[in-house]
Order: sequence, then C-alpha cells, then structure tokens
Amino acid sequence: MGFRFRKSIKLLPGVRANISKSGVSTTLGPRGASIGIGKQGTFLNIGIPGTGLSYRQRILSSRNTTKKTAERERKNTTENNFNSVVFGFNHKGEMSFFDEFGFELQKKYHEAIRKKRPADLSRWMQGIIEINRQHQEAITKIHVLTPPINKSPDFSEIKFNVSPPRRPEEPIFPARPTPPPPVKSTMFDKILPQRRKELREDIERQQDEFNESLQKWEDDKQEINSLYKNDLIEWEKDFNQWREAKKKFYESLEKIKNNSSSLGENPELAQIALEIELQRLEWPRETECSFQIGGNIVHVDIDLPEIEDMPQDEVVYSEDKKTLVIKNKTQQRLRQDYALHIHGIAFKVAGHIFSALPYCNEIILSGYSQRISKTTNKVENEYLYSVKFTREIFGSIDLLQINPIEAIEQFQHQRRMTKTGIFSPIAPYE
Repeated sequence: MGFRFRKSIKLLPGVRANISKSGVSTTLGPRGASIGIGKQGTFLNIGIPGTGLSYRQRILSSRNTTKKTAERERKNTTENNFNSVVFGFNHKGEMSFFDEFGFELQKKYHEAIRKKRPADLSRWMQGIIEINRQHQEAITKIHVLTPPINKSPDFSEIKFNVSPPRRPEEPIFPARPTPPPPVKSTMFDKILPQRRKELREDIERQQDEFNESLQKWEDDKQEINSLYKNDLIEWEKDFNQWREAKKKFYESLEKIKNNSSSLGENPELAQIALEIELQRLEWPRETECSFQIGGNIVHVDIDLPEIEDMPQDEVVYSEDKKTLVIKNKTQQRLRQDYALHIHGIAFKVAGHIFSALPYCNEIILSGYSQRISKTTNKVENEYLYSVKFTREIFGSIDLLQINPIEAIEQFQHQRRMTKTGIFSPIAPYE
C-alpha cells in the first residue's frame, strides 16, 4: 500500500553501533540507561536515580563465553576473593555470578558470594528493578516528554547531524616483484653442453616467472588504481551532494527562525520545519511517517509497531527464591502495554506538530499496522485508529497525568478496541 500523503520521512530509533577490535556491538535504549550487545555478551548500563551509582552489568552472557575452564576459575576466583564478581543473568535467563573475565561461576560459589557481598547484591537488584521500571515506562508513557504546544521548538540548537561521506583511502600496493638474482655458473656449466642447456633453461624459466608475476602486479595495480579513481569520483559526487544538502539545511533553518510566526503563509517552509522537528525525535524503532499540510490542518499517517515488537519479559523479585527472575508477561499485559504505547505515540507526534507549527489548529492522525487480513490471508496495512486532534482540547490536557487510551475519547476518533486491548481494523479519516 502506498502512502496516502505526499511527504514521507523515517523516524529513527535510538540505536548506536560501535565497532572495535573485538567486533561490532550495539547499544540500545534511552539516555541514562542502555543495553549493550556484543561478542562478549549482553550488558546493562545502569544509572540508579538519586544515588550517583552506575553499573555496567552483564544481563545475558554470550554462549561462547560460558565455555570456561576449571583452571581459569581456580586462578581467578576463590571462596575468599569475591570482590571482582559481577552480578548478572546467564543465557538461560537465570540470575547468576560471573568473574571479571565474563565467565559464569559454578553454583557452589553462589551462597558464599551472597553472604560476602549482601549490600552490593541488594543495590544491584534494586538497580535492575529500577531500570526495568524505567524501560517499561519509556514504552507505556512515551507521550510524557511531549513539549508544551504553546512553546515553539528551539531551532537555534539544531545541527545538521548527517556525517560527510568518508573519502576513500589511497590504495596500498604490494611490493613490486624483484627480478631473479644472477645465476652463477661453474666451470662444468661452461664446458658441458648438457649443463649449459640446463642452466640456460633455468635462467629462462626464472625470467618467465618474473615477467609473469610482474605483469600480474602491474595489472592488479592498474585495476586497483581504476577502482580507486571510480570510488573517488563517486565520493566527490556524494560529498558535493552532502555539502549542498548541509547548505540548504542551514538556509532553511535560518528562514524558519526568522519567519517562525508566519509559517502558515509559507507551506514549503512549514513542511521543512515539521520534517526537522519529527526527525529529531528519539524513537523506539525505525518508523515511517507520512504527512501533508493543507492550510491549518495537518494529515499524518504513522506506521505503528507490532505487538510482537513489545518486550515480552520483565525482571521481578521473587520473594520465595530471594533473587531476581525474568518473567514472561501475560498476553493481557502485553496487549495493555501495546495499547498504551501506540496511543502514546499519537499524542507524542501530535504534540510535536502543534509545537512546530503554531498556526496549526487541527491534526488528523491515523495509525496503521501490518496484520494478516482475515479476508485475503495476506499481510496488509490495517488502520487501528484515526483521531482528529484540535489544538484547543489538546492544550487543556495534562500529558503527565493522562491515560492515552482514555484521553483519545476527548477527540473525534475512529477506533475498534475491546477492553482487553484487541484491535479490529477501521477506515481512517480522509
């Protein structure tokens, strides 16, 4: 299905990839708390609010790192030396303990560690529970950080955040083949015909091998040079496009700052302002968003996440086991989290649009999801809700206090959702 509206952009997630000698690792999550995934396993980078403490703790060990040897364990961990032990979860999702190298310790040490470091373990568990709560709220309360709609964005702090294309590195060629060394002939080589023949053939063979390797070296060098020149031409083209895009970006930004009060009179400038505002949103996943501005009304379509994208587990404290466990969410809980999340998305996007375009009085926002159609049995885009947000009503809402599922009912809307969070497709507003 094509986009209903003219302008389409991608809302990019907060995912950062880092490349090091040990491989590629990826960091996901909001500022202040993130999850790092790499060759050495999965680590939770935790900041506990109000304590000044921070952790970088393993939450899932790589299967490769669980293959420890008894010798390494005996060398690095004894019952009397647990100060370097790291708390975390193994690949089975069980709370466990690891040495400083990331290897899981045998269970015979666990009770001794608990007795040796009870305060550290308690703080760590509190930190995990707190960051789990923050993570859950970042999903179910995605709307709470929406800016006030009567406060225009501060475009003065916006930077062109597209990195320039990297210039191709000049090629490094292998050393030029060296000619064969002179062959020293003996007296017998000179006086015996057969020896002279063999010597001559040997010299010719070495010369032929050298000529062949030299030709191959020259051919390879020419091909590498040709590829480098082509890469350089492509880079120059990409760099010029990047430089032009950067120039136009700051020119547009300057126009927006100088004409923020009259964006309604310049639809092209209003579109750029809205595109800049939406693209700088931190988003849980890459999301397609298409919009069209018509007078003081903005039409928006958003590609919503699937319920399968929601975190399926949560970390809870088990009173019986006196430890943390990873617990599967119930289907009803998943549907509730999903409903809160996608309704929160509607309020977040609408709030940023009202903030970026002060003249906009109405937003017709529709959210769709990819689902298996009951009629065609194929994956199709199905709209889950369509809302007509008005600036007057939106401005009267306290986003910190609302339940976004219920707050939608203050606006004219289309939605078919059961009390347990099961959606049926609707026809969106045109």
